[in-house]
Amino acid sequence: MRRDLILFFLVLSLDFLPTPNSSPLLTAAASPMIGNRAMSGPVVAHHAGYSFVQGGPVTNRPWGYSASQLEYSESGEDGGLFGWKHWFVPLDGGSDGAFSFEGEEKRERARRRRRLATLAAAVVVAGVSHLWGMSKIARATPLAGMFGGGGGDGGYAGGLMDPSKNGRQGLAVSEDRLRSILKVFCTHMEPSFTSPWQMRRPYQSTSSAFVIGNRRIVTNAHGVAYHKMVQVRKHGDSLKYIARVLHIVHDSDLALLTVEDPQFWTDVVPFELDTVPNLQEKVTVIGYPQGGDKLSITEGIISRVDMARYAHSDVALLVIQIDAAINAGNSGGPALINNKVVGVAFQAMVNAENIGYLVPTLLIHRLLLDVARNNHHTGFVSLGIFWQAIENPVLQQKLGVSPEGERRVKGIGGGLGENTGSYTSGGVLIRKVETLYNSSGVLKAGDVLYKFEDRHIATDGTVVFRGSERVSFAYLLLRKFVGERAKVSVLRNGTQIEDVEFYLESRKALIPRYLIPENKRPSYFIHSGLVFSVLTHPYLGSSFGNHWEDNPHTPLDILNVALTGVPENDGDQVVVLSHVLTSEITTSLSYHHLILKYLDDVPIKNIQQLYKTVQRVMELQDTEAETTYLEFKFGDHNLTITTNIKKAQIHTPRMLEDNMIPSFASEDLLELDIHTGNLDDSMSLGSKADNLPHAQMI
Repeated sequence: MRRDLILFFLVLSLDFLPTPNSSPLLTAAASPMIGNRAMSGPVVAHHAGYSFVQGGPVTNRPWGYSASQLEYSESGEDGGLFGWKHWFVPLDGGSDGAFSFEGEEKRERARRRRRLATLAAAVVVAGVSHLWGMSKIARATPLAGMFGGGGGDGGYAGGLMDPSKNGRQGLAVSEDRLRSILKVFCTHMEPSFTSPWQMRRPYQSTSSAFVIGNRRIVTNAHGVAYHKMVQVRKHGDSLKYIARVLHIVHDSDLALLTVEDPQFWTDVVPFELDTVPNLQEKVTVIGYPQGGDKLSITEGIISRVDMARYAHSDVALLVIQIDAAINAGNSGGPALINNKVVGVAFQAMVNAENIGYLVPTLLIHRLLLDVARNNHHTGFVSLGIFWQAIENPVLQQKLGVSPEGERRVKGIGGGLGENTGSYTSGGVLIRKVETLYNSSGVLKAGDVLYKFEDRHIATDGTVVFRGSERVSFAYLLLRKFVGERAKVSVLRNGTQIEDVEFYLESRKALIPRYLIPENKRPSYFIHSGLVFSVLTHPYLGSSFGNHWEDNPHTPLDILNVALTGVPENDGDQVVVLSHVLTSEITTSLSYHHLILKYLDDVPIKNIQQLYKTVQRVMELQDTEAETTYLEFKFGDHNLTITTNIKKAQIHTPRMLEDNMIPSFASEDLLELDIHTGNLDDSMSLGSKADNLPHAQMI
C-alpha cells in the first residue's frame, strides 16, 4: 500500500515542479478581503498565476501583485474564473503596463490540460501496482470500510462503517457496571395543601439511580417524592421494572429502593461506596439528563468540599462541589472515581455554568447504618443551640477567648477590670439553648463552646476536616445518631468545664418541611366555613410559590414564624386559617392565611387541640338551650372571628356538599377521641350572647 501511494503522489507531484512562469512557493496575501471581511482558507482555484483560496486569494510573489478586492459571482459572469471576479493592483502601488491578462489566460488553460494528463498517469500507475499485487489499497485504507466493497471488518452490506465493530477500549466504566446505572420513571401524586381534601393532578418525572449491595438502589428523594408508581430501567435494556421505595430521607435528599423481580438482578454488578474524595481529583458523573433518553457520561474535578444547604430540604449538610454539568434528570446518578461511588448528583447552581453538587457517600453510609440499627431513618441530630462566631477581638477579650492562647487579658474600657480566669484558644458563643433538647440541662446561654468530642472549634465555628481543609463544626454531628451521647467542653464565666455529656436528639422543627409518612394527607378541620390547616413548607410553596420567602405577598407574620420559629413543647404546630368557604353565614369574610393564636382565651398549640376543643364545645351545645359562640383570635392582626355553634351545626353539611368536600375533618383527626387529653380549658369555652366583645359574628 505504501509503495502504491508513493508512486501515485510522485507522479501527481510532477505537475507542481517550478516553471519559468510560476513558483511553487505560495505566500498568503496580507488581509485579503471580500467586501469588508478578511478571507482565508484552502486553495480552490488558480488563475493567471494567482491561487484563490476559499475566502481569500493567495498571491505568487514573483509576479509582484496582490489582490486588493475580491468578489464572487455564482453565475460566473464578467469573465471570472469559476465564478470569481477580481481586480489587481501592483504591490508597489504603481501600474504595470507589461502585465497581459490575455496571455495569462492561455497559460492557465495549458496548465489545466497538463494536470489532467498527470492525474490520468497517476491512476494508471496505481492500477498497475495493484495488479502486480504489491499491496491492496482498497482493503488497507479506511475508505474500504466506509464505502463498502465486501463488508469486511468495520463494514457491512449497507456500505457505511458499522459502529458496533469499533474495537476501541475507551470506556472509563465497564459495560457490566453501566448496567447498574438506572433510569427512574416516577409518577407523582401530591396532595393539595390549600384544599387538603383533594389530590393534585398526577405528573411524571425521570431521574437516575444506581445499584449497591444487598439489592438496594440509591437515588434522590426529590426524584420519588409523593410517588404513586416507580419504575427503573437498566442501561441497554428495554424493559422497565416496578421498584418499591424502602426509605426516603428528605434532609439529605436520598432514597433507597429495591426491585422484587429476581430477573432484574441477574446481570447487575453493585457499586462500592468510597470515601469523600480529595480536591482536584477527576470524577465521572453518569446519569440520564434531559435532552435524550440514553445514558450520558460527563467528567469534572472535585473543586470544593463544604457544608451547604440542600435545595430540597433547606438543611445544611456536607456537599461536594464539582465543575461538571449536572442537569435535570442527572439527579440520583453516581459520581465515580476508579469505578467506586464518591457521591450522588443532586443539584446545580442556578445562573452558573458547570457548577454541580454531590451528596457525599458519608451520608449514604449513615443512612444504611441507621436503617440497619433502627429499621428506619431516625433523623439527623441537633445540639439544640443557637450560636455565633467570636471573631471580633473585643468580644474575644470579654469572653476570655484568645486565638493566641493567652492566659490573661486586660479589662475593656476600665469597666471589667482584670480577668484572671481560664482562657481558651477558640470557640463559639452560645446565644440560646432550646428547652426541648437534653442539652438544656448542661449548656447555658453565654457559654463558649470550644470543643466537641476531641475536636477543637475555632472562633469562626470551623474544625479541621483533613489537612488544611476546614468545615463548620456542625459536620461533626453527621457522624452521630439519635440516642448517642455527646461530649462537649465549655468556658463559663472564666471557668473551663471539661467533657460534660448528654444524649443527642433529632432535630425538631416548628414548621415541617415535608409530610411524614409520605402517604399521609395534610390535616385539616372545617368549622362554620372556616378551613383550618397546619403551616408547612409545602403549604407555603402551594400558596406563595417555591420561592415564598422572596414573595412580597407572603404575610410577614407567616414569613417570620416560618424562618425563625422554634417549638416550645413537643407537638407544637402553627395552625392557620387557609380560607373561608362561601355560604350565607360567611358573607363579608374573605380572610385567608391567618395564624390562629387563641380560641377564646385558650392558646392553640396544634390542630389536634383545636379539633378536640371545638368538637367538645359543640357536643355540649346539644345539651344546652342557649346559643353558644366561639371566638377565633388571629395572629398579629388583632382580628377576631366569632362563630355561632347552632348555625355551624346547621350550615356546615350544606357547605361541604356544595364544595364537594367529603368530610369536615381529615382522617387523622376523625380518629381522635375528643374525650381524652387535658380538656379542662374547653369546659369554660364558649360565651353567651349577652357578654360578647365587639367582633364579627357569623
